Amino acid sequence: MTIAAPAYYGDLMYAADSTHPAVLQMALLTIFGATDPSAAGRTIRGDGAALDALVLAGQRWWVPPELTLTPRAPAEDAGVAVEVLATIRHLGGMAVRDIDGPDATALAADVLLSTGSWKHSPRIMVDGWQPSDDSRVRSLARASFAGWASDTNEGFVVAVVSGGWDEDANAYPLGHRLHTSILWWMAPSPGAPKAAGTLHRIVLHCPGPDVRPRGGCDTPVDDTLLAAVGLVAADAAVTAPVAAGGDWAADAHRSSLLGTDDDEPADVLAVLTQPLLAAGWEEAYSSSSELGDTEVLLSRQEQLLTVSYRPLTRDIVLADGQPELDMLCQLLADDGGLAEGPADVGRVDRAAAVAADWNDPLLTVIEKHLQGEPAADGVLPEPIQILLAGVWPWGTGVPHSDDDWDLLHRQVRVNLARTALLGN
Repeated sequence: MTIAAPAYYGDLMYAADSTHPAVLQMALLTIFGATDPSAAGRTIRGDGAALDALVLAGQRWWVPPELTLTPRAPAEDAGVAVEVLATIRHLGGMAVRDIDGPDATALAADVLLSTGSWKHSPRIMVDGWQPSDDSRVRSLARASFAGWASDTNEGFVVAVVSGGWDEDANAYPLGHRLHTSILWWMAPSPGAPKAAGTLHRIVLHCPGPDVRPRGGCDTPVDDTLLAAVGLVAADAAVTAPVAAGGDWAADAHRSSLLGTDDDEPADVLAVLTQPLLAAGWEEAYSSSSELGDTEVLLSRQEQLLTVSYRPLTRDIVLADGQPELDMLCQLLADDGGLAEGPADVGRVDRAAAVAADWNDPLLTVIEKHLQGEPAADGVLPEPIQILLAGVWPWGTGVPHSDDDWDLLHRQVRVNLARTALLGN
């Protein structure tokens, strides 16, 4: 499939075979047609025959043997995408862990109740026939996407809520011919070597053994999870007519996803630096680029830390700041602001540095580290990467709704709590 991935002057931010979770999230949004702000207000049709083609030929007894069904890929048919998402074993280079039982419903409810704002796909409509009695049935579904963060974990979630209606006017609120499922990605713990995170899934409605070769797969739904799913469906019901409109409400909805010219990526970085500054870190240097990338070098005693944000990829990165300081020392030397001192130890030429527009806090940090011994260990053993999964991938990279700003604050708390950066 083809994804509209972020790029700068034609240079893609990801490789085509990337297993970065942001690529998986964009792929899922693309498969379900949720790539433009008006998506929630549209309806797309799936093919009932494509659903039948998913069933093994020897088990689809309701299909005449002389009829050949052509399988369709999830990227070609949204109804097929609903079914594949509920049954696939591996996705984005990760194994999908199916969970069930009381603990599963509690975990799923916790994820759904810990999200930022929801982004919704078009309504998916599939007309077909009920295998058991050859009656007509209409299946409806919608995929909803959000970032989430609890007290201990974070990631993104896809909730596919389906329903059904048959010619006898029977309504099926949690699904009929299509699955209802919840899939969520959980970010890896800091220090996990090259881990991509984990995918978890719970199925709330299964069409049953007629159309699913492995038989029924649904988990009993408790009241808490049912209420959480209902909130997602209610959010979609409110958003759909707004997204379909052409008035001020539709404009506001569009801006909440795409952003505005007033958006400042530095405001995102400030959510992370504020608690660090309160914990005794001091800002020594900051920079930004025409890409919108922002970076801050912080110091505390002998420790150095860089915090950066790249809005094109929605990645916040915390890393040891010594490599950044080494690069700044080289730049200072190129500007004539670094001279050779006693015992071959460099010293800052303040006059030359100030003439070259170097700021005093950074010069002080450089002097301190030239005169002292570098810390034996970096402030972080491995960089920490935070994906702003609640931010629209094709916008400015800056949250807009209160829910998404609250989500960002929770993501920051979760990640800082796993480190010693805040001291006690």
